[in-house]
Amino acid sequence: MEKESYSAVIVEDESSGRRMLLQLLEEFCPEIKVVASSGDIDESKHLLLKHKPELVFLDIRMPSGNTFELIDSLKSIDFDIIFTTAYDEYALKAFRIAAIDYLMKPIEPDELIKAVNRFKLKNRNKNTAERIRTLLHEVAKEPSASDTIGFPVIDGIVFYHPEEIMCCDGDGSYTRLRLDGGKEVMLSKNIGQVELLLDGKGFFRVHNSHIINMRFVQKYVKNGSGYIILKDGTHVDISRRKKDAFMNAMNGFSPQKK
Repeated sequence: MEKESYSAVIVEDESSGRRMLLQLLEEFCPEIKVVASSGDIDESKHLLLKHKPELVFLDIRMPSGNTFELIDSLKSIDFDIIFTTAYDEYALKAFRIAAIDYLMKPIEPDELIKAVNRFKLKNRNKNTAERIRTLLHEVAKEPSASDTIGFPVIDGIVFYHPEEIMCCDGDGSYTRLRLDGGKEVMLSKNIGQVELLLDGKGFFRVHNSHIINMRFVQKYVKNGSGYIILKDGTHVDISRRKKDAFMNAMNGFSPQKK
């Protein structure tokens, strides 16, 4: 049987934002009972420890400190989090890959209802806390300063520099990451989700099942439907509909030196 109500705390830097979210919850999600709200990191920590909420609506950046400082100061995360954010596409990719819920500001009622419904249906995973901490580390960086990418695996997240990754092969709901040197890592996301994470970093999806790092392309062979030979001699099929776009991408590609 579904619970009648769930306790929640709002952590949001702007008082108008806190009032608006409270009003939306009262009108569209009355089962969520807000027991406290704050725009201060230190006060928010006190409120979380005092009220022990089941759900926290959490803004990423606060004038009194980064949200990571709040999360990292807690011994355990015994609540679910729905982040509220005005971040750009770079950060949103990190949210999607880490499978952490978020709401874009200004918050739309329909999106709020969907997020609350997902919270009510979700069973918390033992890796949730670690995924949240890793996510916050990533989005705290400026995109230009981030020299590694976090990839989800079954038991956590692994980090690799784009120049270490030779190609990615889709395997149903999973993706096999092949690294320079021969190491292979199985990711717990499908190839479409991995493609999002690699966007803008010198990769190209040449086939439904393959993403290649253009830095490692040694030769393009036109025979038949065509294929690509990578640095280690691996042959990767390229779909007919991707050939022209791939050639254009390679013509405009300038690999950056380490």
